[in-house]
Amino acid sequence: MDRSKLEEKIVEYNKKEAKLMTLSDSLAQFKAQLTEVKKTLEELESYDEPYVYKIQGGLLLKIEREKALDDLRKMKELLESRVSSLEKEVSSLTEALTRLRKALEAELSQYQNRGGQGA
Repeated sequence: MDRSKLEEKIVEYNKKEAKLMTLSDSLAQFKAQLTEVKKTLEELESYDEPYVYKIQGGLLLKIEREKALDDLRKMKELLESRVSSLEKEVSSLTEALTRLRKALEAELSQYQNRGGQGA
C-alpha cells in the first residue's frame, strides 16, 4: 500500500472516531434525560392531586395530572427508543473502528518494514 492510500485510511479512521465521540456524547445526554423522566414519572405516579404544574417556556401551567403522566410516558418511550438506537449505532461503529484500527496497524507495520516505500 502506498503512502497516500494509508493516509486516506487514517483520515477515514479519524472521521469515524470523531463520529463515535459525538454519538457517545448524544447517548449520554439521552440517558440522562431518560433517568430524569423516569424519576419524575415515579414521583408523579405517587402524587394524589388531580392537577400539577408544568414549566413550559417561561410559563408555569396548571395541567391535569393524568395528562402530565401521559406526556411523560410518551417521552419515556421515545427516549428509550432513541437510547436503544444509539447504543446499537455506537456498538456497530466501535466494532468497525476496532477492525479498521487492526488493519491500519498491520498496513502501517508493513509500510514501515519496507522503509516507507510503496508496494
